[in-house]
Amino acid sequence: MRRGSDPCVKTLSSSGLTTSGSASFSGARQTESLHRDHQINDVALAPDGNTLFCAAGNVVQIWDLRRFSQAGRLSGHQAPVMALALDTDGEHTLVISGSKDHYIKIFEVIDDAAGILTPKFNLDPPHYDGIQSLALRGHTLFSGSRDMCIKKWDLTTQQHKHSINAAH
Repeated sequence: MRRGSDPCVKTLSSSGLTTSGSASFSGARQTESLHRDHQINDVALAPDGNTLFCAAGNVVQIWDLRRFSQAGRLSGHQAPVMALALDTDGEHTLVISGSKDHYIKIFEVIDDAAGILTPKFNLDPPHYDGIQSLALRGHTLFSGSRDMCIKKWDLTTQQHKHSINAAH
């Protein structure tokens, strides 16, 4: 994280550790950190700019950017989360996650949420392969998967509306 053209302020790692300035790992610290770190596949910033959602491994981490600390996790996927999308329904942030486990899960996150949160609901039917991308327009969600299918979802009813098979 940087403020303007200033040098790096904090480095947030998927292991939950924060480092002042740029991370420069060496020796035992690098080895220790690498064992707990996961590849970061996507990030999404909440509209208020204070919360960052980070897809790392099979969870989505919730980072409080005011304190530069990990506040919680969104849990429920059985494989790495590959894509994130955000929506709001007034006072809550809806975090939509797509995973290699073929499922799309929707989490309801209140301000200053902490701890481990589970999904509010899953979208059915799942894809036949891992989800690679999510795009949100209003209350319509599009999901793209390695199964070469694009699905259209209505988030107000949580219903699958249309599929385009062999789309790519």
